[in-house]
Amino acid sequence: MPYSEFTLKKVKQTFGLTTVEGERFLPKIESITPSSILTAFLEESLPVAIASLLPSADRYGE
Repeated sequence: MPYSEFTLKKVKQTFGLTTVEGERFLPKIESITPSSILTAFLEESLPVAIASLLPSADRYGE
């Protein structure tokens, strides 16, 4: 099916699909406390990762 002819209605008919709306997609899960290893890793690596996303002028305070 060419993209120009793509519609949700047509796909549902072709493949026999149904849609469910208004329900939670993923199950609700309880939060957990991150391990000390993960916490230490993020404390060290997250600032580097964020800085690498900034334009070079922001990285060097220009």
